[in-house]
Amino acid sequence: MMTQYMRNPLVNLELTSHNGSMPKADRRISRTRRLLTDALIQLTLERGFENISLRDLTERADIGYATFFRHYPDKESLLNAILEESIATLIGIATPLVTQPKQMIAAMFTALLEHPERYQMLLKTRHINQLLSRAMLFGSSLFIAQNAAQIPSNIPAELAARHVIGATINLIEWWLEQTPRASPEQMGEIINSLIMQPLHQSAANASGV
Repeated sequence: MMTQYMRNPLVNLELTSHNGSMPKADRRISRTRRLLTDALIQLTLERGFENISLRDLTERADIGYATFFRHYPDKESLLNAILEESIATLIGIATPLVTQPKQMIAAMFTALLEHPERYQMLLKTRHINQLLSRAMLFGSSLFIAQNAAQIPSNIPAELAARHVIGATINLIEWWLEQTPRASPEQMGEIINSLIMQPLHQSAANASGV
């Protein structure tokens, strides 16, 4: 059974009033957290997460130093909020398309393309292990459920799932560093050619087809 994903309460949620519009105070909160998120992403890519001070963050975001603590206790909490929101976004995209793998891959790469620096930043911080663990936990169950017949009989299903997900993440990291980047549809074809087809061929060979 798939574990239900819960959002971190520190994530920048957009609260709306009874008439559907966001109250002014909530808009200010949303704007401040967006500025801090952008500042952390920029500075991490420039200097590395460990080399950023809270003063650096607030100066880049152009907000008061004390204002930071109204939203987050420390920079690690801000990074965790970005991580939680990013994972929730990708899971929300992948889940309804689980029976349509090509469409799912294209949709996920489209989402990555909307905020490439955010995912580059996450892949470059010490949170990469947490990101990979979440991806493995969520992705393995989906992959095994949908590809059981395509996994070679001599390879443990969990190992095959880890191989596919790990290789896909490596391709994502490579793709984010490219200029220009291949389209989401092209990346779907690349993943199919480099990862999925060899796995399916191995399954066919193992079954004597």
